[in-house]
Amino acid sequence: MAEVRAEAQLQEQAGGPTKAGARELIQIMVAYETVLNMHRRAIDSLNVFPVPDGDTGTNMAMTVTSVVKEIEEADTASDVAAVCKAISHGSLMGARGNSGVILCQILRGLSEAFAEADECNPSSLAKGLVLARQSAYEAVLEPKEGTILTVLKDIATEACEAEGCNLTEMADRCKAAGQESLERTPELLAVLAEAGVVDAGGAGLVLFWDAVLSVIDGRDLPEPPAELPGVVGMTGAVASTGAASSGAASEEPGIAATHAAGDQRYEVMYFLETSDDNIASFREVWGSIGDSIVVVGGDNLWNCHIHTNDIAAAIEAGIEAGRPRQIKITDLFEQVEHIESDMHIESGKPICAAISVATGDGIRNLMGTLGVHSVVSGGQSMNPSTELLLQAIEAASTSEVVLLPNNKNIIPVAHQAAATKNDDLDSGKKVLVLETTSIPEGIAALSAYAPEADASENLTKMQAEIADLVVGEITRAIRTTKADGREINQGDYIAISNGQILSSATTPADAACEMLDAIITPEHELLTLFTGEPTDEATTQTLTDWLSQHHPHIEVETHNGGQPLYHYYLSLI
Repeated sequence: MAEVRAEAQLQEQAGGPTKAGARELIQIMVAYETVLNMHRRAIDSLNVFPVPDGDTGTNMAMTVTSVVKEIEEADTASDVAAVCKAISHGSLMGARGNSGVILCQILRGLSEAFAEADECNPSSLAKGLVLARQSAYEAVLEPKEGTILTVLKDIATEACEAEGCNLTEMADRCKAAGQESLERTPELLAVLAEAGVVDAGGAGLVLFWDAVLSVIDGRDLPEPPAELPGVVGMTGAVASTGAASSGAASEEPGIAATHAAGDQRYEVMYFLETSDDNIASFREVWGSIGDSIVVVGGDNLWNCHIHTNDIAAAIEAGIEAGRPRQIKITDLFEQVEHIESDMHIESGKPICAAISVATGDGIRNLMGTLGVHSVVSGGQSMNPSTELLLQAIEAASTSEVVLLPNNKNIIPVAHQAAATKNDDLDSGKKVLVLETTSIPEGIAALSAYAPEADASENLTKMQAEIADLVVGEITRAIRTTKADGREINQGDYIAISNGQILSSATTPADAACEMLDAIITPEHELLTLFTGEPTDEATTQTLTDWLSQHHPHIEVETHNGGQPLYHYYLSLI
């Protein structure tokens, strides 16, 4: 940093820098990664809804970490075009969530302009911001003002008006315009004003200019706020992402939960044909070699699941007890689970693979029984990257794929992965995205999935399956706020349906009952409950008893989903 400061002083004497080359662009990306990680929790805490999935800062930081990693592996210190290519590809592969995808479009727009000019100067910076604005707005199906898009638009406008400025002056003006735009976001988006926050993505974008100015003008990066009032810590829910440049540890979403389960690296699953009398001794053997053990079934056929470091022992136990079949082994540290089901074999040559995003052992197992080819670990607070989805698509043995994101924040990344694969003429794969926004939608859609049908036919049938589905979820508020006209206290249980908070209460059962009273109609027949890790049997019994008393026409089906953070996912049909 001392070297940068010295250069900055010389440039200031000459009127300030007029351009930045390959080395400076690398330094800017490293500085941006550092400052995003410094402010990650503060940006995450700006989430409008008080649900435990406020991960904008985390997604933006991990997207830029992917860029820095790509630059380091490319070894492109002196070539602007090569650095820009690494920034563009790294952001594409690492993009996570809405904020990560939009940031990816911003960085790719800037990279295109810098590569064309072979440097970052005021003219190429302004051109890059215009390209970034255009591509970012195009990346969002229904752009909303009062978001990172507005902040980007105002920054781009200021850059275009800053003719005759040197690079430092332009960066200063862009930062000021971005900060002013950020402070106006609550005026443009009512939900921000109601919650008393500014836009999280916009806050992350403003930090980019702090990174630029730290490199070209030697300024210190801003310190994060000392306190985050009203935010409950989510231990294990969002992995810490340290700056790669400093050698700090970095973990991908989903791995923290795996470590918490006992550092077992592999997930082994199979169906076991054996006498029911053998199951007790089989469970005892498995209990000595792993954890997260689920053995369910009867009538001489059992579905068996374990997390273990000893794959051979897990399979040998099944051989000693009976006949294991459809053995599936997943490296949990790699996060992608490959499932080859009997449905694929018995229905003839498969044409289309279904790939789903989910977390929770029960949810994953249920999707496996419905014929899904692979499950990518992710969901609330754990958004998978474009690269992870591409790995799953590439691993599919079929020529066509239907991708189920099962979370609104993962839909942009799913589309980006699909577009990348569809644009690759050598891949030979066609990928379509079914825009599922929840786990219940994903499971309902999979009930209509047929591997022998093509992707277009599957997409049509799966869309029809979820057209009339009403979904909801119960979780706990991590901050005190006001949303959807409700005063919500930190620690309250909140019930959400169709993106709106319909109830809040001091118990999960009360929150669920109030929501169900609002969404159940006489036409509904079946309620499916997916119980999460925080849920206990007594609460579920209270809920089902209430349903039998107040809505006796509703049949209730319960599954152990095992999802973190959310007490219940539910669907009505």
